[in-house]
Amino acid sequence: MPSSKVHKVMSSEVCSFEPGTPVVELAVAMTEQAISCVVVCEGERPVGVVSERDVSGVLRTVLEGGRVPAMASDIMSSPPITIIGEALVAEAMETVERCRIRRLVVVDAHGNLAGLITQSDLLRAHAIEIEEHQHSLEDAIAARTSELAEANRQLEALSLKDSLLGIGNRRAMELELAKQTNLADRYGRIYSVALLDVDHFKAYNDSYGHPEADTVLQQIAAALSTVTRGSDSLYRYGGEEILMLLPETKLPGARQAGERARCGIESLSIPHRGSPLGIVTVSVGVAELQPSGDSSEHEWLATIQHADEGLYQAKSEGRNRTCAVTAASDPVDSLCEISRRVAAD
Repeated sequence: MPSSKVHKVMSSEVCSFEPGTPVVELAVAMTEQAISCVVVCEGERPVGVVSERDVSGVLRTVLEGGRVPAMASDIMSSPPITIIGEALVAEAMETVERCRIRRLVVVDAHGNLAGLITQSDLLRAHAIEIEEHQHSLEDAIAARTSELAEANRQLEALSLKDSLLGIGNRRAMELELAKQTNLADRYGRIYSVALLDVDHFKAYNDSYGHPEADTVLQQIAAALSTVTRGSDSLYRYGGEEILMLLPETKLPGARQAGERARCGIESLSIPHRGSPLGIVTVSVGVAELQPSGDSSEHEWLATIQHADEGLYQAKSEGRNRTCAVTAASDPVDSLCEISRRVAAD
């Protein structure tokens, strides 16, 4: 229902006359000013209403040879139905409908004439409020739609993030690898990957327990985030394995990135009594995409397989080192030679 106040939609320019005003004068004024009614007041207080119907009744009386009423008080409708200006438009509409009238005299808190409100005014106010309400609903729907879209974006982001490490999960990795592979095939924008695995992680789990092992993985993920470029991305490949995606990076650069990551984790000096070095370390295998024009998952799966072969080579060479593997699966162990060698399990 309309909630505006009557005084906001009423007409404050009201033609009023004293009760003793001659009917002829009143009729002339209504004709000249093209108004449909006047309010009859004693001072400022309304006591009646004269409408065009009342004036037409006078004319009919004259034509029929009857006595012409002398004054406004003789033909006015009295007492007038009034409503205060602070009332709601909804109340005015209800009063007009209930009393079957076309207009309401508006008074102030003291009962003095303040204005006039007609059916047309009420309908116009109602239409405006309906339109405003519609706009309000549209704005609310738009805001809600935006909120839902943002919530969906956040849910989508959460669905692509590993809850423990705060980096991309396996699904996010597959989507980004497919995208990067497509870019490589179409525009020659090569990429490499580095696959990292925590050395002797089972021994750490057995010795320190799962909560501490989870904390170590979080520390490693945080450390990796500080040594990667803004264009690089991290994903939890599985268990204690983390994959670094290195866009527009060839194998030599990937070796350097993998070694930088390995050294960064080694420098954390996290105690590990199950490791020959006494601290937590990682082994790293790196590989470069070899585009085939296929643009399918087989291309990036092959790249990960090559990185996994490098990781296996690093493990077999004694762990805590970075090894690269070419597409032909030939170990490239120049960095293995300069990395610290430790005995395999």
